[in-house]
Amino acid sequence: MSSYYERNNGIVNDCYEAEGKLRRAWGWGDSKAYERLQRFASWFEDIWLEIDDLNDDGQLNDRAECAALLACEELLTYTHIPCEDYLKYIVRIRCCLRPNEIWYDYPYDVTGLEDTSDESSDDGMMFHMEV
Repeated sequence: MSSYYERNNGIVNDCYEAEGKLRRAWGWGDSKAYERLQRFASWFEDIWLEIDDLNDDGQLNDRAECAALLACEELLTYTHIPCEDYLKYIVRIRCCLRPNEIWYDYPYDVTGLEDTSDESSDDGMMFHMEV
C-alpha cells in the first residue's frame, strides 16, 4: 500500500500529464479518437477516485489539490475536443475540492454531473412510464 505522500505525488504527476494525454488521445480527430478519449476518461476517473479517497481521509495535500484544479482548468480550454466522457470527473473534482465555488468555464450546463451516487450513473437510463 502506498503512503499518503506517494499517493499525493501520484495525483500531482498525473495531473501534470493530463493535458498532454488529452491532446494525444484526440490527435487529429481521426476515426479512433473517440475510443482513445474513452480510455482517457477512464484514466481521469481513476484520478478523481484517488482525489476523493484522499480528501475523505483528510490526507489530500495542497500541492495535489492545486494540480488537480489546474488540470481541470487546462482540460476545459480544449473546446474543439469532445468532453462528454470526462467532463463529469472535472465537475466532481471541483465540487469535492471547492464545493462553494461557482465555475463559469464549462461548455454547457453541468447540473447533475456532480452527483456520484449509483442512481446518477450514466451507464444506463431508467424510464418510468405512466399508463
